[in-house]
Amino acid sequence: TGGVDAGAGTGGVDAPVDTAPGTDAADAAQDMAPATPDAFPDAPSSDVAPVQATIGAAGGKLVSGDGIVTLDIPAGALAADVTFTIAPATSAPAGAVGTVWEIGPTGTKFAQPVVLSLKYDPAVGTNVAVATVVGDHWQPMPTVIDGAGGAHAAIVHLSLWAVVRKTAGDCLNDVSCGISCCDDVVGTVQG
Repeated sequence: TGGVDAGAGTGGVDAPVDTAPGTDAADAAQDMAPATPDAFPDAPSSDVAPVQATIGAAGGKLVSGDGIVTLDIPAGALAADVTFTIAPATSAPAGAVGTVWEIGPTGTKFAQPVVLSLKYDPAVGTNVAVATVVGDHWQPMPTVIDGAGGAHAAIVHLSLWAVVRKTAGDCLNDVSCGISCCDDVVGTVQG
């Protein structure tokens, strides 16, 4: 899979994402929640082939080859063309529910939030969050759970991403809160 996709949701690049002006990050993530999941990982799927696509200022969508990861980039989030990649990570901290994904280019920052959607096994429950690595810990992000195995978060940078179980008192800020406000909680996330 991969390549150009006219909206079938099986991998590649879709038409630009239409994000209404003034939509906050949580509303953007809720709007992007899929109606039904296509597949759920039973275990880390490191055999998934990496996908890549070039997306520019008009926005677009990149979907992993197995349909587990969707990156929706709205118009205006980028100033120029960027070649994005989605691939299973080769190393990451423990605590992820399913596969850890390297979404790159690592370090890319967006002018406005983009929506990252990750599918996970719904048997895990809904006490989960989309998370990124800060230092050597998982940093949970504000996440919309659709109840059908989809976790959706508005993000502003690219790096390692996964679904993790939330623990009591999780600091659900963006990474600008820094590790100091979340260190005690994030370090205790268990898989």
